[in-house]
Formats: sequence, C-alpha cells, structure tokens
Amino acid sequence: MFEGSHIDLRKWFIAVYIFSSHKKGISSHQLARGLGITQKGAWFMLGRIKNAFQVKSLKVESDGLSQADETFVGSKNKNRHADKKVPESQGRSVKDKTPVLGLLKADGTVSLSVVLDTKASTSKPVIERMIAGGAIVVTGEWLSYKGLS
Repeated sequence: MFEGSHIDLRKWFIAVYIFSSHKKGISSHQLARGLGITQKGAWFMLGRIKNAFQVKSLKVESDGLSQADETFVGSKNKNRHADKKVPESQGRSVKDKTPVLGLLKADGTVSLSVVLDTKASTSKPVIERMIAGGAIVVTGEWLSYKGLS
C-alpha cells in the first residue's frame, strides 16, 4: 500500500485512521485539507487505502499448520483525558479494550476478526469459519481453545 509513494509514512497512518473513522467515507478534498497535501495526493492515498480495506474472505484456505491467538486492542487508560477514563481499569485490565482473534497461516497470511469476547462459544465458530476442514491449528493454553476440533 505504501510502496512507490513519496508521501510521508506518518501521513499514511493518519489517512488510514481518518478513513477508518468515517462511517460514510471521506472525500479526497477533505482528506487533503486534513493532511495538508494536494487533492491529487489524497485521491491516490484513498484509492490505495480502499483497495487494502477490501475484505476478500474471512476463510483462509489452510491445508497445513495455522496458529490462532487473541489480543486486546485499545489505548492505555492512564493516557486518556480525565473525562474519558474508565473507572477501575488499571494495569492490564481489558474492560475498555476490543478483543481481536487472529489466525496466522504457515505462508504468512493473517486473518483477523473482531469478536465480542474471548469465550469458547464466541471463539470456536470464528476459528472454524476462518480455516478449512482438516487443518492443524496451534493455540495457546487459553481455555476457550479447549475442544477445538
């Protein structure tokens, strides 16, 4: 996505954030004003970002080994403004984080899925949807992976 571009990498990251934050999309004119670049450059960036955001399929055709793991995405509570802080959320608390389930295929392909929680009733159907039947899945010792067929 960033290959062959003379636009600063920081501006790319800001553009991806802005693009993903707008529910109804963003125009190249508005993005150009926000980033301080030309409209033509913003149009170029939006084309590449839209192409990268297209979801081909959640199913990874895995005929071999795959690794599954979960993570929690979100900012630290201590870095938030006082009115945005979540009470009783200190240290490694996941009360205010979004759980994401990932599957890494042996060839390096990664599939991600945002899930409601990391319980077995939520995780197992997502993993089964993301892999082909008969694939070997390596997981951690988290109890929600127990009994994964």
